Amino acid sequence: MTYLPRVVEHSALTPAELTALRALFDREYRSVHGEWDPEQPYGYAPASTHAIVFDAAGSAVAHVGFQRREITVGRAQVVVAGTGGVLVDDGLRGQGLGELAMSLA
Repeated sequence: MTYLPRVVEHSALTPAELTALRALFDREYRSVHGEWDPEQPYGYAPASTHAIVFDAAGSAVAHVGFQRREITVGRAQVVVAGTGGVLVDDGLRGQGLGELAMSLA
């Protein structure tokens, strides 16, 4: 199967990409946590950047969200990333799609 990996800033997500992400998250979590809200996903900080893997039909099949943050270590400022929203479609797990999404992030 052919997959299309994409890294996109949250503000640049297209309506089709948001719809695909909503479908991925809702399949996994809707029955327990309700509908996915991209601005406040399940109570954690929203991603500023998304690493998404799409299938040939345009469905999101894997996702890793992250936020770049700057912290102080000693006297140095260091850029780190907070990672969340890590998810692979239930029917496609074990094929390396999560690894692909994480490698993009």
